[in-house]
Amino acid sequence: MENSPAPAPHPKIAEALAFLQAAEQSAATGDASRVAWTVQQFDEGLTRLKPFLTEGGDPLRWFALGLMGRANVLRSRGEAGLAEALKSYDDAVNVLKGATATGSSEEFRRDDLGNVWINRGLALLAAGSAQQLAQAVTSFEACIELRKGLSTGPNHQFHYGLAAGWMNRADALTRLGAPEHLVEALRSYDEALAVMQTLPVEENDWFRHRLAVAWMNRGITAQAIGGPDSSAEALKGFDRSIALLKGHRLFERPEGKHLLACAWLNRAGLWLARSPEKLAQARESALAARDTISGMEEQQPGMADVALKARHAICRAAAAKLEEAKTGEDVKALVAEATDAVDEGLALSRLWEERGVPAFKPMEAELFRFGTQIYQKHQPHFLAEFVLENLDPERSPAAAKATAPMMQAGAEAVSRTLQGLQARGFGEIGKPGMERLLETLGDLRAADERLRQVRTRVRA
Repeated sequence: MENSPAPAPHPKIAEALAFLQAAEQSAATGDASRVAWTVQQFDEGLTRLKPFLTEGGDPLRWFALGLMGRANVLRSRGEAGLAEALKSYDDAVNVLKGATATGSSEEFRRDDLGNVWINRGLALLAAGSAQQLAQAVTSFEACIELRKGLSTGPNHQFHYGLAAGWMNRADALTRLGAPEHLVEALRSYDEALAVMQTLPVEENDWFRHRLAVAWMNRGITAQAIGGPDSSAEALKGFDRSIALLKGHRLFERPEGKHLLACAWLNRAGLWLARSPEKLAQARESALAARDTISGMEEQQPGMADVALKARHAICRAAAAKLEEAKTGEDVKALVAEATDAVDEGLALSRLWEERGVPAFKPMEAELFRFGTQIYQKHQPHFLAEFVLENLDPERSPAAAKATAPMMQAGAEAVSRTLQGLQARGFGEIGKPGMERLLETLGDLRAADERLRQVRTRVRA
């Protein structure tokens, strides 16, 4: 005998669900201009559904999930929507707490309630104050307690949700940053990994992606703890993340490339921060991060952010290696690699600024500072040209948007180099290269004067 079809919902319930569905579809677009309309649709659907709550069952669940959807939209407004979002989350929690269910329905009720708690925690996590982060930890712990002991669920839904609770708890604790928080965060990542490794990561690409995220983030937390043992744990995390992504079909997708580049970048940062003798490995990791997303940094701001940080790491590795170079050692290739990274980074930042994304200006200033230092120490005859190309509006339209830190770095580099070469000049009289030295001094004096004029006009 065939199963009977599920009865159609009451027409009034169907009307309510139509409003909630329209709201969910609008929320999925991420269009900030539609937030007010989307909240209005949620409110209309919830108002129409409210008379049926006494029936329990599906109407109660739909109502709670509608409240959560409404809260998620409100949290997208940041601090302005946080208080109202938290109220909606709390209302959803109270609805689901008051519901009763048995068997598999009870598991779904607990998972739904866990989902509300985790979204509540994410809203607090984004707000970011110490008090809000502590509250986020509490929300994630409520989620974890609800999902512990559940079966795997359909398509491993419940176990994946449990791992998400542990990962988000670890994230909040890492952001709190005290030593005891970091140790507990590491334990949370271990709990998440234990659950994630029971999931079919070979068949499900999303599970594999999240496992790679967990390993990378565990590495970041381990690095924050500090010490030799923590460095080894950090490296293990980054390497496990890279191994999960490298050569896998995930690498064919933008999100996979982005995550792999981030893992390489964190690996480079670890070597640069902790192991001066590992500069070669730091350089290789930074180059791998850059190459992983090559060609995509002009398409997505998130890719550009990683690409700029990778070039910054390349510059840091080059600068440290140049400091170690012995007198007379050929460093032309290393200097070229660093100056190319600077030029590429400056061009990328300006491209996004032209598109209305000025968020990369601080990194642009830092790359420019690196450029002035490298030219000052290793190619002073190119310093004046580099500085004026980036700071003189008559040379380049982009220079009109140079920031104050860039102006200061350029002026100081020219002034220091000019003073150093002038002092050196008396001892170079009659020696080979004197003509080039005089030419460089002339260029630097002209650049120094031009920068004074440009800075005077900016202040005016």
